[in-house]
Amino acid sequence: MQALTDNQIDGWNITYIRVADGALLRVMISAQTSCGETMPLIMIPGLGSVPENFSLLLDDLRMHFKIFLIETREKNSSKTGRNHQFAMQDLANDVAEIISRILPEQSSYAVLGYSMGGAVFLEAFSKIVEKPCCAVLVSPSARFPFPSWLIPFSYIAVPLFPVVRPFLKSYIRKKHVNTESDPEMHEIQQRVLDAADAGKLAKTIRGIASYNVWHTLSEIRIPVLLITASQDTLHHHNDMHLLAEQLPQCRVVDLETNARTHGLEAAIVIRNFIGENTAG
Repeated sequence: MQALTDNQIDGWNITYIRVADGALLRVMISAQTSCGETMPLIMIPGLGSVPENFSLLLDDLRMHFKIFLIETREKNSSKTGRNHQFAMQDLANDVAEIISRILPEQSSYAVLGYSMGGAVFLEAFSKIVEKPCCAVLVSPSARFPFPSWLIPFSYIAVPLFPVVRPFLKSYIRKKHVNTESDPEMHEIQQRVLDAADAGKLAKTIRGIASYNVWHTLSEIRIPVLLITASQDTLHHHNDMHLLAEQLPQCRVVDLETNARTHGLEAAIVIRNFIGENTAG
């Protein structure tokens, strides 16, 4: 997505919302399509993820929904200060506040959360006044079992990030990504690290390292579609089964690879599920 002006990116309108603690977060809003009035879809990408990771998916979904893509505060696009916090509660508070600001009296909307974005939505759910009609969670992170060396490493790596970035890319590729069965995840992680704000990413890793979603699940009394990618070795699939068991109204679809969960096939599955659960 090539930047065109300060307030537009290739068919997306850009706004910044200042949340309660003063952080300034970017929200990308899909421009009006030829379909006319469309239902709002709140999208929350994963840790450090960039819009380019969802190009095919968004090209389809924006023709059917008015998309509000909320970039959480660890993203390069946010404007934060030295004293801002990056725990899961902070990310969730941001999302709940932004939803209330952009959809103050919205009777029907849906949520789409990817990876950490799924966890952010689950944590934010109790804080959201006007609940969505349904949610789609793609490979949601139930917990964050980072390697033991990563937390101390995060304190020293920030000023050296340009130097250590190749090491991190290599480590993820060799230890956590199956580049043969799921090469798309490799590309996704490369874009994340290329675009990362090292300071904010390091603070977020420390802020979410001990978090898990299990305490939130009984409150999620809306239909949930859980899309998994069984060949994705970066996420923890045993957790997906536990999520499916504990979410009160949950359906599971396995699209096997991240090329499929980030592409047109996922867009069709998402559209069909939301269509089935749209109020009215």
